[in-house]
Amino acid sequence: MRGFTLLELLVTLSIFAMLVGIGAIAVHNARESSRTMMCSNRLRQNGLAFHSFHARTDFLPHNGGEVSGQMISDVDGRPFQPRTIHRHTGHIAVWGVGSPRQSVTKQGGPWSYSLLPDLGHQGQFERLVYSLLISTFRCPSRSRGIPEAPKQDDSGIYIGGGHRYSKIDFAANRKLIGDRPIARRLSYVQDGNSNTILVAEKAYHPLIQTATSWWHDEPPWLGGSHGTARSGADLGRDGLDAPFRNGWGSAHPATLNVCFLDGHVQQVSYEIDRRVWLQWLSPNARE
Repeated sequence: MRGFTLLELLVTLSIFAMLVGIGAIAVHNARESSRTMMCSNRLRQNGLAFHSFHARTDFLPHNGGEVSGQMISDVDGRPFQPRTIHRHTGHIAVWGVGSPRQSVTKQGGPWSYSLLPDLGHQGQFERLVYSLLISTFRCPSRSRGIPEAPKQDDSGIYIGGGHRYSKIDFAANRKLIGDRPIARRLSYVQDGNSNTILVAEKAYHPLIQTATSWWHDEPPWLGGSHGTARSGADLGRDGLDAPFRNGWGSAHPATLNVCFLDGHVQQVSYEIDRRVWLQWLSPNARE
């Protein structure tokens, strides 16, 4: 009985390595498929919460915004207003903050805060814990660090009162879910609920939009920002070329998840005709 020759051994090892590689790719693809489905389900929960909110208030929640004189306490109990100072322009953006005492139209917090009771987080709605992770606002395919207090960077100076803030991976359609005080009803939509985007995955730049930055990635508790509502036509996968300022995207290889106003969720290719995308963003072609 003869043994393996060196050539036979090398061929066998090569075949084994190839099979291991194929198996690893299959496992990765299966895991990503599962994460994509979980992301889709979470977006669908947000869509259902929008309809629940409308059923009990007769309005869709807006994206919030600055409330004159609104102050919250920093980690030492001193009053302050959350805001961002743009490094290059000096512009100061003051953010609204979610409050259970404000009415639908006067609410300073964004839709993500307003929907908390409809997502089963009544306690968080009544007493905000800024660092709390809400899984319904997160895509499992996107790697995010633990909540941290904001720190100034090359883009801006962020006044967060020393609190640690969680982030959100989804953004509402700003052409439908605009800033305060305009809160719209479902009857505003004239182009069909199945053809109007409600909320979708937003574009993300991992080196700029870090855990300590608010640059176009403000927390889900602060109203009036592009961190929670967007209207751009650009789509792209997470990375250095992601259209993170006002665009859409995800960590998924070729598509992002989109929830339409009728509640259905669709995987949309990054290569979609931008004219179609803009039509989906427009709730009312007459405006």
